[in-house]
Parts: sequence; structure tokens; C-alpha cells
Amino acid sequence: MDARSRFWLQLQNVLGRLGLIFVAPFYFLIVRLMNYRIRNLRELRKQCASEFDSHRGPWIICANHLTMIDSFLLSYASFGFIRHFTHYKQIPWNLPERSNFQNNIFLAVLCYLSKCIPVDRGGSRERMKKTLDQCIYLLRHGHAVMIFPEGGRSRTGRVDKDNFSY
Repeated sequence: MDARSRFWLQLQNVLGRLGLIFVAPFYFLIVRLMNYRIRNLRELRKQCASEFDSHRGPWIICANHLTMIDSFLLSYASFGFIRHFTHYKQIPWNLPERSNFQNNIFLAVLCYLSKCIPVDRGGSRERMKKTLDQCIYLLRHGHAVMIFPEGGRSRTGRVDKDNFSY
């Protein structure tokens, strides 16, 4: 990854950390307003904290995509409000499809501050390599990365091994 790309990624990380004082309360408020419920949330967060604390290195979190907001819900379920601030590096970077948010400036800024690296589905090999290089850079520097290998939403809850994107 070239120096320019590293600079922009590091800037995004710094701005995301600074913006967390606005973004985290907003996320937690949205969960309350939408009345989302996650069964055994406290126990789940304790278990996630234990797993993250037992392995200090980088994490690649792979999940099935069931909704457009899975990465948001997984981060909310895995990390309590305070842990978003105290363990910022563990909050995973996400790889959403660019077309899902690029047309709305509010969503674009929110995604930028929420550690998102946009992916162009069906984009060039060169662009995909650049995205993967960014992920490798982040992992080498101890950050977590969340990917949805299928590159789309699963209606069955199972990974489609024949048609994955990454």
C-alpha cells in the first residue's frame, strides 16, 4: 500500500476515533429507538470481551449477511458503550458496498466515521486489491476487520461456497 493510501486510512482512523463521541451515542440511541433486542446481550458482550482480551492480535470477523445493518448490529452486540471508547482498535472495520450509502451524504459521513472501507461489487481487480491491501495494513497494525465473504445477503443463513465475493 502506498504512502498516500496509508495517510488517508490513518486519517480516517483518527477522525473516526474523534467522531466516536457523536457516533457511538447515536448508534446506541438508534438501537433503543428501533426497539432492537438481542437475547443474553450482557453475557454475549462478556464472552466477546473475554475472547478479544485473550487474543491481543488482529481479528478477522466473518459473518453471514442477513440484513443491510449486520455490521452495525454485530458491533453493537459485541461491544458495550464504554468498550467502544476503551477498545477502539477492536471495533471492526467494515467493508460495505459503496452503492448502499454513497448517494446519501449523511450515510457516507456516518460510514466513514464508523470505520468503513467501501467495496465496489463487480469492480476492477485493481480496486479490489487496493481494498484488500487496506485490510492487510489494518490487520498488521492490530485492528479488527469484519467481512461478509458472500458479498451479499444470505436468505438461508448459510455461506454460499460457490458464489462468494472475496
